[in-house]
Amino acid sequence: KGRSNGAKWAKKLSSEIKKYDTSRPVTSALWSSVDTWENIEKNSPKQYKKAFYYNTDGVKTGYSVECEDDAAKWSELTQEYMSALDIVGYNYLYRKYDNDCALYPDRIIWGSETHAINIWHSWNAVMRHNNVLGDYTWTAYDNLGETGAGRIEWSDKEEQIPLVLNKYPWRSCWQGDFDLAGFRRPQSYFREMVWKDNTEPKIFTRHPKNNDKVMNGTGWHWYDVNDCWTFAEKYIGEKVKAEVYTKADCVKFVLNGKEVGTAAPIDGIARIDIPYEPGELKAETIKGGNVINASYLKTTGKASKIVLNPEKNEITADGRDLCYIEVYVTDIDGNRVPFAQNELTCKVEGGEFLCIFSGDPKNEDRYTSDTCHAFNGTAVAVVKAKQKGNIIVTVESEGLSKDVVTVKTR
Repeated sequence: KGRSNGAKWAKKLSSEIKKYDTSRPVTSALWSSVDTWENIEKNSPKQYKKAFYYNTDGVKTGYSVECEDDAAKWSELTQEYMSALDIVGYNYLYRKYDNDCALYPDRIIWGSETHAINIWHSWNAVMRHNNVLGDYTWTAYDNLGETGAGRIEWSDKEEQIPLVLNKYPWRSCWQGDFDLAGFRRPQSYFREMVWKDNTEPKIFTRHPKNNDKVMNGTGWHWYDVNDCWTFAEKYIGEKVKAEVYTKADCVKFVLNGKEVGTAAPIDGIARIDIPYEPGELKAETIKGGNVINASYLKTTGKASKIVLNPEKNEITADGRDLCYIEVYVTDIDGNRVPFAQNELTCKVEGGEFLCIFSGDPKNEDRYTSDTCHAFNGTAVAVVKAKQKGNIIVTVESEGLSKDVVTVKTR
């Protein structure tokens, strides 16, 4: 709030740290100079307002609380506190970089927490200023706790989901670029595109069952999309919203060899509605009139078999070295089946089984049991060993062909 004795304590703490270590800078993160919105509505509703974030569909994705004279108020309430710091952390306040860097050109800033959904704008704000060191998006990896903080909900009306923790079976935060099992989520590809040029134009789609609904999020969420072109027969002809993350001039979409439209990216996302037809969807990124890259989604068949992919084929037999084995539910041709949730059972010989689990943020599987349910057709098993030899890992599921891999131990 900037109205307590925080500045006094910032100076005390900073001075105390520097008694013992002057080699490293002291930093602290600030979130907001104002009260919660609920308190503002009760006490001073005219002075403050909600500043909403919108996606390219015009749907609200979150909000911040801003003062009508926000720049002056922020400066007044935080300057003394910040003066005690070598580097000032801004939590979810990238909108203030332009103003504060002009007012305080010697202030060193870092984005100590930023929403993933705002990374296009927050990173551009970082790049505009040499005294802004960088950005920490919340978060890189999904984590247990803060359950459902990154969730989205579909409903018939537009509404902001309050940032409250969800009850069991929600178990993880669901904000990460990687899910609990280490598989990349769509937002990680968006961030890669923001940081790099000419990235592969991965295609993500929204399930057509939500065509008549509105997506609402907490502000810590990402869009409800998957790398999927496999939907039930009843959706043939129904529009599917597809999106590609790119810095190219435009994206051309080709379905089963026929061009179905082009879209120019807005804030890094090219979106288009495509009538669903099973087959192959291709996205070509075009820059300067030339195709620079392409990506594909294919309609898969029904779940048929399990495919195992160990991260390494040999580990040290010291009881500490771990081997992570990716588990995929695939069709007969080895294509991962999106949305597959088959129950998987893991058996281990010649080594020690630790766990098999998925990245599902909302599930009732025990992380230490030998069974789990796939999530988006994926899971991961973990093994180790104390003796030299071979670890034989088998994963099976009713109605599917099992797979077996051997990991050597030395």
